[in-house]
Amino acid sequence: MAAENVQAVDLAQLPVPQLNQLRAQFEEEEQMLTQSLAQLKGVQSRFMESQESVLKLSKKTTGKDILVPLTSSMYVPGQLSNVEQVLIDIGTGYHVKMSIGDAKGTSQE
Repeated sequence: MAAENVQAVDLAQLPVPQLNQLRAQFEEEEQMLTQSLAQLKGVQSRFMESQESVLKLSKKTTGKDILVPLTSSMYVPGQLSNVEQVLIDIGTGYHVKMSIGDAKGTSQE
C-alpha cells in the first residue's frame, strides 16, 4: 500500500523554495476544499427548500397560482393541477415522478 512507503520529512531541513512550493500546494488544496464546502452548503440549502415545498403541498393547493422556474432567474406564471405527484431531481439532470408520500420518505432518508 502507499501508506507503507510514507516517510517523515523534517520541514526545518527543507530549502526555502521547496517550502514555498509546499505552501502553495496546501493553499491550493485549502481553496479547493473551501469551494467544495460552499457547493455542498448550496446543495443542502436547495434540498431543504425542496423538502419544505413537498411538505407544504396538500389537496387544498390544487388550482393555486404559482411561479414556475424555467432557469435560476426566469419564472413563468402557472397553476398547480396535480398535487398527488411530484417530480424529484435525483441528480445529473434526471427526474423521477413520485407520490407525495414517497417524496416525503425519500427526503428523510
